[in-house]
Amino acid sequence: MQRAILLLIHVVFTTSVLSTREKYFQILKTCQIIGDDSKQYDVRYKIQYHYNGQLVAQYNSSTETVTGYTDYGRQFADDVNKDINYLSLRRNDLNFFCKLKATVIYKAMLEKTVAPRVSLRMGRSKVVRDSAVLVCTAYDFYPRDIRLTWLRNGQVFPHNSEKLMQEELPSGAWRYQFHSHLEHTPAMGESISCMVEHASLWEPKLYPLDTSDMEAERLLVALAVFGLVLGSVVLAAGALFYRRKATAYRLC
Repeated sequence: MQRAILLLIHVVFTTSVLSTREKYFQILKTCQIIGDDSKQYDVRYKIQYHYNGQLVAQYNSSTETVTGYTDYGRQFADDVNKDINYLSLRRNDLNFFCKLKATVIYKAMLEKTVAPRVSLRMGRSKVVRDSAVLVCTAYDFYPRDIRLTWLRNGQVFPHNSEKLMQEELPSGAWRYQFHSHLEHTPAMGESISCMVEHASLWEPKLYPLDTSDMEAERLLVALAVFGLVLGSVVLAAGALFYRRKATAYRLC
């Protein structure tokens, strides 16, 4: 898995000129750090130049050039792309702010793992009649990378992709939440669990689904059916007894 994070490393500058309408020029400098499971990081440095809220030009360390998006921005890009001092300053920014400062901050953030809070529940499907939806949710964890896997009787659940839906959402304060929805109705005696894998856990953790409510519901249904069948048998036996008694009375 890849993870990316933007670290703001420069304050925003705002200036005004004497005019009936206020003008402002804004410079936004950021470091983009992209890491993977091999602990290797790709660091990029970007500068965005805004005028009155409009992006006019942008510097990208990947190409070491400035791209202009307006007439002024294109003229500015043409000038600074020929300026050796400007390009040298941008390389220094990349090495000092991003590769040195921001990378240290990023690695420190990754070491501060927060274990997820996990809940597992079962609801009714709104799409397929008489079908259940199993929901495994992980809350307030860090870092973002997490894996939720459904198990049936201890084995990875053999499901179709259209029956599984996963959703990742931010929780704020550098925390995340992840939801996994599986359309499946557990059979009698079937064991369903959600396996959670995260950097904060020493090993994958299993969360079993409580199917006691469903088992109780099935028992009530079975008792109701049994009662209905028994009632039908008693009613039929009573009708047969009444018919035989009526026939014997007529013969007498």
